[in-house]
Amino acid sequence: MSSKTKLQFLLLFTAILIFSLQSCSNSGVGPEEGDSLSWKPYLMHTTFRGISGTSTDNIFVVGDAGAIMHYNGDKWMNMESETSKGLNCIIADEDGSAYAVGDSGLILRYLGNEWLKDNSVTYEDLNAVWLSPNGKLWAVGDKCTVLEDQSGLWSQIEFETSYDLNDIWGSSDSNIYAVGDSGLIIHFDGTSWREIDAGISSSINRIHGVAANDVYLLIDDDALYRYDGESWSVMAADFEEHFHDLWVASSDDIFLVGHGGVAFHYNGLFWSEMKTDSFAPIYAIWGNSPSVIYTAGWEGVILRYNRISWEEVFNMSPASAKAVWGTSWDNVYSVGWNKISHFNGYKWKRITDPTFGFSVNDICGTSDGLIYVVGILSVLRYDGSFWQAINHEALAQNYCIWVGSEKDLFIGGWGTLFHYDGNAWKLLYEGYESILDVWGISSENVFAVTREGRIFHYNGSELSELQVESPGSFSGIWGSSPDDIYVVGKSGSILHFDGAEWRNMDSGTNDFLYAVWGASNNDVFAVGDNGVILHYDGSKWIKMNSNASVRFFDVWGSSGSDVWAVGPEGIYHYSSD
Repeated sequence: MSSKTKLQFLLLFTAILIFSLQSCSNSGVGPEEGDSLSWKPYLMHTTFRGISGTSTDNIFVVGDAGAIMHYNGDKWMNMESETSKGLNCIIADEDGSAYAVGDSGLILRYLGNEWLKDNSVTYEDLNAVWLSPNGKLWAVGDKCTVLEDQSGLWSQIEFETSYDLNDIWGSSDSNIYAVGDSGLIIHFDGTSWREIDAGISSSINRIHGVAANDVYLLIDDDALYRYDGESWSVMAADFEEHFHDLWVASSDDIFLVGHGGVAFHYNGLFWSEMKTDSFAPIYAIWGNSPSVIYTAGWEGVILRYNRISWEEVFNMSPASAKAVWGTSWDNVYSVGWNKISHFNGYKWKRITDPTFGFSVNDICGTSDGLIYVVGILSVLRYDGSFWQAINHEALAQNYCIWVGSEKDLFIGGWGTLFHYDGNAWKLLYEGYESILDVWGISSENVFAVTREGRIFHYNGSELSELQVESPGSFSGIWGSSPDDIYVVGKSGSILHFDGAEWRNMDSGTNDFLYAVWGASNNDVFAVGDNGVILHYDGSKWIKMNSNASVRFFDVWGSSGSDVWAVGPEGIYHYSSD
C-alpha cells in the first residue's frame, strides 16, 4: 500500500550521491504537459455482463459499476457512463448508436458521442435489451417488466405474473420472445403479448436464434431447448458445466459459455469442449460472424475466437491493486492480492510466473533489473527476466519494502522490521506495531511508520522512535530530501519534517490517507478513502477532482503530469491525455 517505493524523485534538491543510493530513479520522457491535466479511470475492477457490436471495429461491453468499454478495431477504451449502477446488457446498431440497460430501471442511449440517460418508467432491474431489425427497442427485467420504446419515450406493458424476465430476442417486430424464471416464456405477435407453455419449469436464462423456426433456450439446469416453429424440445442436457450465455450462428454452429472459462461448440453432430486458457467465468458472448466471436466476463476478461483458437484480447484484472511503482512513464508495475501487472506505455498486462502465487502488498526497486515484491511470508526478486523467491527470515505478513540497492533492503510487516545488507537479514524491530510503510535516503537514514501511529528512525546502527503528535495511525511516508519528509494517515493527517521539527499540515480532509508521493518538494500527491487525492504545491494542500468515490491505496508517477493512483476498485491516471 505504499509510497515507500517511490524514491525516484527523492534526489531532486539534495546530494546526488546520497540519493543515488535509494535508486527508485525516474528515466525516460513522459507525456507532454498540457492545459487539461485531469484524473481519469484507466482500468476499473469490474465484471462484464453484456457484449454487442456491429463489426470487428465496433464492439461494446458493459458491466458492474457502470463500466462501458468500446473497441474501435485498434484498442479497447473506457467510456464515461455517468453512472455507478450495474449494467447488464447492451445492443449495438449499424448506425453507430448503442443502448444499455441495468439496475434500478437504468437505460442508457449512445448516439455516437456520449452516453445519455433515458427517462425510465420503472425502478426494477433491467436484465436485457433487444433492437428489432426495424429499429424498435424493447427491454425486460425483474417482476415481468417489459418496456417498449416509442421514439425515445418508454412505456410499460402490464402482466399478471411477477416472475423475473432474464432475456429477450426476436426474428422480427411481430415475433418476439421474452424468457425468465420458472420456465416463463411470453410471445409478442405484433399486436399483443401472451404466455406460452413450453413444458419447462426451470428458469430460462438466455434466448437466441437465427430464424422464426430456429430458436434456442438456455435453461438454468444447463439444458438447451430448441423451437422448430411448431414445438419446443430438449436439444442437449446433462452437461456437467454451468453455462451463462449462448450464441447461435446456425443450427449446426452453436456456442455455450459459462463458469470457469468453459466454452462448448456444437457442429451439427456433436458437442465438444473448447480450450479457452481462461478460468474467469464468462457471462456474455457475441459474434460478428461464425469466424469472429467475442466473450466477456469476470475481472473484465474479453476473449476472441477466430475459428482456430481462443485468445485473450483484454483483461481488467490488473485494475485491482495495492501498490504501484515504476522506473519511467512506460515501465510501471502494480501489485495486489495474487498478481503483478505491468504497464508498457500502451496497456496494462498481468504478469504470470510459476514461482508466483501469494498475496502481494508492495513493490520497490532501483531499476528494471532489480525489483522486489513482498507479501505473505514471501519476497520475490525480478532481475529483468525472471521472478525468483529469495530467502527471508520474516515469518509474518510483509507489508512494505524500500530498496536502496541489492545489498540494502528494508522490509516491514506484522510486528517486524528487517534489514538486509547483502549477507544476512537483521531484525531491527519486533513487537506489536504493524509496520505499514518504510522509506529511506540511505542505509543510515531510514524511516518507518506504523498502523498504531508511530514513526521509527534507523541511523545505520539502531532504531529509535521519533516523538510526534500522532493521529493514531500512519500508513505512508515519502520525502524529496532529508529535510522534506511527509507522513500521512488517519483522519486526513499529514505530518511534515523540515529538517528540524515535525509539524501538522492542514490537509482539508478527514478521509484516511494511505500513501504519499511527489515529483519534487512543491509537487506532492496524497491519496486515500472516498476517492480523495490531494496535491501540495509548496504552500498548501488542495483537493483534486478524482471523479471517483473509490479507495486509493498507493500513488506514484514518473513526473508531476504523469501520476498513477491505485486501489482495490481500479487504476486511475493523471495526465494531459
